Amino acid sequence: MINEIEKNKNKIFQYDNTVLTWETDFGEYPNNPNIENIKYILSLFDKNKKLSKFSWLLLNEFDLENFALYTKPIIEAIKYLYNKKIEIEIITCGSDYIVPFNDWGFTPKITYFNYCIFVTYCNFFSIIYPEFHITEPQNLRDCLLSDNSFLIDNCGLRPGITEYKHYFTSLNNRPRPHRIQTMDLLAKYDLIDGNAISFLAEGSSLKTLNFSIWKPKILKLSDGYKYPSAVSFTGNEYLDSFAQLITETTDQCFFLTEKTLLPLMIGKPFIACNIQGFHKILKRLGFELYDEIFDYSFDSEPDQTKRFDMAIQNFVELSKIPKKDLKHLYNKVRDKLLFNRMKTLAIPTDINSYPDEIKEAIYYQIKNNLPLLPFVDHDIKL
Repeated sequence: MINEIEKNKNKIFQYDNTVLTWETDFGEYPNNPNIENIKYILSLFDKNKKLSKFSWLLLNEFDLENFALYTKPIIEAIKYLYNKKIEIEIITCGSDYIVPFNDWGFTPKITYFNYCIFVTYCNFFSIIYPEFHITEPQNLRDCLLSDNSFLIDNCGLRPGITEYKHYFTSLNNRPRPHRIQTMDLLAKYDLIDGNAISFLAEGSSLKTLNFSIWKPKILKLSDGYKYPSAVSFTGNEYLDSFAQLITETTDQCFFLTEKTLLPLMIGKPFIACNIQGFHKILKRLGFELYDEIFDYSFDSEPDQTKRFDMAIQNFVELSKIPKKDLKHLYNKVRDKLLFNRMKTLAIPTDINSYPDEIKEAIYYQIKNNLPLLPFVDHDIKL
């Protein structure tokens, strides 16, 4: 057990007045919390009376899903710190994400870090996993890891391909309600066949899913694309598709994951079936929208059924364009694609994109010649 604690200590950082933990340091699985690790964190506050704040970083969807299911020992640990008048702060992605504060008896400070997904997932692009399958993976890897614009200059197509085979791709793993709604609409407008659509229905039986139009079945891309390799494994059909329809992890709040990060990183036009104002928030965060291709009026529609239908109409209209003309359409937004890609690359190294609490930790580490937080890019510009 001591070795286990030592292994996890590099995720727990003690500063002059703060203990900051990265991700799920209370245990990987919600039903099997790391009790010794919890005790270690609490002991820091017992031993050092100067410590007055506990910051807990929950920076991706898996952290949040575990967080929402955390068991009694973790609730008791949070209450223990609160009763000692220790400030509790949660740094997380996604605005208004539902978390179980009622079980705590108080609401901690919440800091929403909408750029965090760019920071936490950037390391995935530095690794080619065994399942990374593409005709010439080194070309894609070079594109993702450097400032060149290989895919941008080649209209987003993989090496050796001259024309798009599909108008769009949409990747769906767990059958969440908004994905079921989206698949129904794709079926309504006959947009599933001929496009690169996956529907894996992980963790569910097709018989239990409440579809209104589509007769559900497992859909896999022909080259074997499978979740959770959405960042490390694009697949040929992904790059053979002109655009992307995104169904994010949740449609209950503005919440970004690798599903949105990937088209920004690679340079693929996209829209999302999501909350009202999803694309407006992307614009506010500094990204360009592809008005030359898509009609974003759906983004302002308050009724989700109408909003999703209006969004899908974009792909109905797109499908009327001859595939041989898609390169010309792509070139109309080439500069925007490159801008969004370069911004995505720059965010992890821009300290101004980090919350103040993480900035303070970074400055503290550099001042005291300590290793940087695990998710912080070592090329960060101060």
